Amino acid sequence: EGVAFADYGSETDWTKEVTRDFPVSHVHNFILRGGHKQTNYVATFNYRSMQGVIIESDNRNINGRVDLNHNMFDNKLRFNVNITTNNNKYRSLKEGGSFDGKIFRLATVLNPTAPVKDEFGNWFEQTAVARFENPLALIYESSGESQSQTQRLNGSLVFEPVKRLEFKAVTSYSKFNSLYGYMETKKHISTIRDAMNGFATKSNQQSVDRLLELTAQYTAELGSHKVLGLAGYSFQDNFYESSYLQNWDFP
Repeated sequence: EGVAFADYGSETDWTKEVTRDFPVSHVHNFILRGGHKQTNYVATFNYRSMQGVIIESDNRNINGRVDLNHNMFDNKLRFNVNITTNNNKYRSLKEGGSFDGKIFRLATVLNPTAPVKDEFGNWFEQTAVARFENPLALIYESSGESQSQTQRLNGSLVFEPVKRLEFKAVTSYSKFNSLYGYMETKKHISTIRDAMNGFATKSNQQSVDRLLELTAQYTAELGSHKVLGLAGYSFQDNFYESSYLQNWDFP
């Protein structure tokens, strides 16, 4: 049997309630390059800030890169350094993610005669109807943020004191870390309907990679033959850790 339609006496445009009229986004780019016969460099910077169509949704990203090349002693000594960094941050509207797709879906199916809040100033919730939740309460009674940083350093050094003899060092360092937190208040549907009485979660992770390679190479020509001698040392290391915390039923 079908469920009788209830008229709550309001006129609510739920889609309009959960969306921004004028989301603002802006992008900034900066590039610096220069050099001469011995040295050249390139530095880039990118900043992006974007607001989502859904209120309280956003994304901010910062990227930077520096690349430097230099040679000296008649090109016998050469080195290169490359540094990149990335920083990302966004608002989280659900546990373990960024945007909660349920918010817009609810805005398209909720009863338009239902009010945003009841006569007591509380969020209007239809707890008797499964999966019908106030999307504005989902937005304003939760709070979360995710941010991550990545840094990479790559470098090489080549020394050729005499012809056919080359010493080379290559190194790289990469680090990634992220921090995430999310909470729901006691006015969230998780308390009203599911008796969670407040909810919070937090997680972080970190990863570090290191690499070092040292080589010495000599090339000799014996008549029509070429002999190559190579000796080297290589070191590689990886470190990773993470944690996750969760709690509810707060006093």
